[in-house]
Amino acid sequence: MLFKIDLSGRLRIRLDPIVPFKGWKEAYAETIKLIFDKIAPERITIGTLRFEKGFYGMKNTIFTTGPFLPKILGQMGPMFEPKLFEGSKTPKAGKYSFSEKKRIQIFKFVIEEIRKYSDCKIALCKESDNVWNDTGLELSKYSCVCQLDYADMS
Repeated sequence: MLFKIDLSGRLRIRLDPIVPFKGWKEAYAETIKLIFDKIAPERITIGTLRFEKGFYGMKNTIFTTGPFLPKILGQMGPMFEPKLFEGSKTPKAGKYSFSEKKRIQIFKFVIEEIRKYSDCKIALCKESDNVWNDTGLELSKYSCVCQLDYADMS
């Protein structure tokens, strides 16, 4: 989890990556409660576990101490339909993560937990319009805590 204070002193939090391991809902619910017990962020950005294609391609050779990570990686696929971009010889699919349906379920749970404590802005990191819409969030000009609002840049 990354804490960042912008130049005006407002607090923004990034809860990323969210990983659906056994007991993840309880763990993230507790984390969110602890955040709001101590601070009042103006914005929280959330994102699921995702990998670049090259790293994802090494999933069978990643060293791990147990079956957890390979099992999680086995549930992943391209986040977007492959698209052929001008000047490219092969279609690009972007990062690899969970299915859109699974990401929406994860985000809806986390958003519900955040809303128990705050009406702060919530943003999604590197997500499609469909995911923003299906989670009930308004697609915004910013996508993560690393970016300032357009008004902040003047």
